[in-house]
Amino acid sequence: MELFAFMYKSIYLTDMKYEVKKLTPFRLLSIYAYDAIKKGHNMFALIELDVTDIRQKLRSQRKEGHNTSFFGFLLS
Repeated sequence: MELFAFMYKSIYLTDMKYEVKKLTPFRLLSIYAYDAIKKGHNMFALIELDVTDIRQKLRSQRKEGHNTSFFGFLLS
């Protein structure tokens, strides 16, 4: 339960620090290229998250003998 409480705090608390970055020219080019395609594309948003802390916590849980996985975390 401690692991899930940590993950919940990591994701859902509003005091988390984040930064908004400008898109790189390559990403802009990709967006424009997809818009030029007649049928369009299925990507509506691009989100990049820093999961470093969560992965470190999962590793420490595995060392303690708990059976945890990052994929399982993403599904939960």
